[in-house]
Amino acid sequence: MIKFIIDSTIDLSDDLLKTYDVDMISLQVLIDGKNYRDRKEIKIEDLYQAIKENKKVQTSLPIMMDMYETFEKYAKENTDFIFYTFSSRLSGTYNAGRQVIEDLKGQYPNVNMIAIDSKNGGTPGLIMALDILEKIKSGASFNEVVDYANMLTTKMENLFLVNDLTQLKRGGRISTLKSLVGNLLNIKPILILDDGAITQYKSSIGQKRALNDMIEFVVKNIPNKNALIGINYSANEELLHKVEGMLIEKGFNNFIKSRIASTMTAHIGLDAISLSFYKA
Repeated sequence: MIKFIIDSTIDLSDDLLKTYDVDMISLQVLIDGKNYRDRKEIKIEDLYQAIKENKKVQTSLPIMMDMYETFEKYAKENTDFIFYTFSSRLSGTYNAGRQVIEDLKGQYPNVNMIAIDSKNGGTPGLIMALDILEKIKSGASFNEVVDYANMLTTKMENLFLVNDLTQLKRGGRISTLKSLVGNLLNIKPILILDDGAITQYKSSIGQKRALNDMIEFVVKNIPNKNALIGINYSANEELLHKVEGMLIEKGFNNFIKSRIASTMTAHIGLDAISLSFYKA
């Protein structure tokens, strides 16, 4: 059996980690300079509170030894493994994991091991991970699973709304001036992941218009009303229910919902929401 390992931006719940016997490597969350392993040493609610209190919140790569010890454990057991990561264009986790794997290949040449860039994270990563796990469960070969995982990344669409530009400014993703102007004008940027990189889909004036624009994008791109749609949200459950209701009004009925990972919330804030689905 192939061992599947994720980083903490891929939103498998604790229950799913146990059900599928998946290992998780934590990225690091830094609050006022203190390091915490994401999901293991800090809860998402603690991160929310830190952002509300205007503390300095940053993120960092996993601890290299965490990766090395986990990967070597399976290599010693002659167990093939896949490390499934957050987009390499948004984090260095993929490249760090690949470096560790290259080091281990010299010691364990008969073990198949690879890092795969999901070109996503959050609920899109969750949707793809579940499909990959089912592929593994079906008895597919290592190469078949790798090819399948890479194919899925080309099919995933991920559109998200950042309701407040403050955290993007703090994380250096946009300038202070752009953040100030955007917040004053109530501009709501709708962003999309394109081959793993964040690009702007459009800017809308006000949340209502922005949400309508997101729903229109979904309607335009999903002809099948039974298609699975991922809804990824941070601290605002009211916004989650509002978006879900708007999708139901359009006839959609198949949803998977999860909270945006700590390391992503640190950069996009407490009122973000995303919609993800496989392209038709």
